Amino acid sequence: MRTEVQDGIPYRVVEFEGRIPSGEGIEFLSAEKAWGGGHGANTYMRIFYALDGVRQSYALGLDLGHEAFGRDGLWGFMDQPARLAFFESSVKPIMDFLREEGMFEGEMEGLL
Repeated sequence: MRTEVQDGIPYRVVEFEGRIPSGEGIEFLSAEKAWGGGHGANTYMRIFYALDGVRQSYALGLDLGHEAFGRDGLWGFMDQPARLAFFESSVKPIMDFLREEGMFEGEMEGLL
């Protein structure tokens, strides 16, 4: 895990490095969450992924409180049930990995 500053806001970033199962042409690449500066209690993070080997420019929003991807990010997959199901089934392995990596330690402890 590393910290990056984007537009003056610190983010915690975790690279998945193949540790989240791939499928349906989807590979999960990394997760990032605004951290500190009043952003610690934000229970929303971005998940970057590649589709058919191409890194997508927009991330999926992961609602940590509900442990689900936001529907806005999945809108383009509503007519692709296999991919939609794969995204939905990937939330638990992603959350488990992020907990193991300590993504939620500190300001997020006890909230999730």
